[in-house]
Amino acid sequence: MEGIDTAILQGRDPPWRTAWEQELDDDERARVEACIADATRMTDPRLAPFVLGRIARSRRAVQRRAVVMLVLIAITFLSLVGIALFRPGAWRFAYVGVLVAELLIAPWLVTRPARRLDRARRAQGPPSVD
Repeated sequence: MEGIDTAILQGRDPPWRTAWEQELDDDERARVEACIADATRMTDPRLAPFVLGRIARSRRAVQRRAVVMLVLIAITFLSLVGIALFRPGAWRFAYVGVLVAELLIAPWLVTRPARRLDRARRAQGPPSVD
């Protein structure tokens, strides 16, 4: 992996996006995606940096998803408190249901992709030391 820009290994734009769109054809992009989805090692050394960059980009997307889920839970909780205090009625039960659903589903929506990315990263071998 000598000569590879560290921005590609980290999945940083614009170098990663430019290389992804201009240097790889559709078949190679599909191989990179399949390698991540199947958590298998990339045998082509030319595509290995793109796998690591794609994993890094996906990890950042998972982190953003976690923040969005926390904000949604906070909004639902504040709505529940507001309705319970200022407009008591049957609507609070709907918000309780939504809050319970969010609290049950949110961890799964964040941890499932994170575990998949961890498996894909481990399949690529130890990180290289430059």
